[in-house]
Amino acid sequence: MARLAELLAPDGVLFVAYPPWRMPFGGHQQMAVSRFAAHCPWLHLLPGPLYPWALRLAGETPGKIAGLLEIRDTRISVRKFRRLAAGAGLRTVAERFFLINPHYEAKFGLKPRCLPRLLEIVPWLRDFFTTTCFCLLQRPK
Repeated sequence: MARLAELLAPDGVLFVAYPPWRMPFGGHQQMAVSRFAAHCPWLHLLPGPLYPWALRLAGETPGKIAGLLEIRDTRISVRKFRRLAAGAGLRTVAERFFLINPHYEAKFGLKPRCLPRLLEIVPWLRDFFTTTCFCLLQRPK
């Protein structure tokens, strides 16, 4: 994040889209090969050794499991993302939280939907039900 901030011109704007860690598929949807692992919501939230055990049981390869565990170790919540951005000297200009990710329209035929305000204002619920966050960050002059 600090390197991105360095690359921005003063008053430059950076668009970032990310899935908060606790969302239904935040740790495995894009990489898992087995249908079970790819479609089982919140699988990545299993405690301790249960997650890699479930991945092995689903037929994921050791290399794929290592990659999925690396994603798990990152655990980017909205709060953590905001801290990283602020620590890099970036100011949040705008944020939008989606219950149904806009790219799900092309992928699954689902219409994008913003997260209801009630879910957005409760941090734990926000991270659990936001499928993506669109964020504009700016490097102040």
